[in-house]
Amino acid sequence: MTRSPLASIYSTSTMENHHFNMTINILQQEHHNIFAKLNPDEYKQVLGNMKHCILATDLALFFPNKARLNTLIRENAFSWDLPQHRLLGQALAMTGADLNSATKLWEVQYRTAQIIYAEFHEQVTTMITRRIDHRIDRPRSAQPKHVVSREF
Repeated sequence: MTRSPLASIYSTSTMENHHFNMTINILQQEHHNIFAKLNPDEYKQVLGNMKHCILATDLALFFPNKARLNTLIRENAFSWDLPQHRLLGQALAMTGADLNSATKLWEVQYRTAQIIYAEFHEQVTTMITRRIDHRIDRPRSAQPKHVVSREF
């Protein structure tokens, strides 16, 4: 059993649930809700699809999803017209997209991490400048070697 604080919040798909909740937090920030013009039913459907797709990146769900798709194909029963079959296709596509980063060349992966790291520090600087949270006021440190490095 893990002692992670996130694991105590979510019983399954810990990181995936965290990612979905962070997505919701971002959407709730001023000028960030790209779905604001949707009616309530559309908004609920979009959030449901987002949650489905984000949770689908949990590898524990991949193998059962793959088995379901294989059965549907073997029985010639798969249809894009059925919502549950489209959701299954979305789930498998999300897993493929999520795993894609592991297949990138080291230089591409490293550059991507540098961009994300720089964006994080830009956001922190903006927060400090706006005095949103004084506790984050700390000097910019070197990129942690354990995050993106060939050295472990």
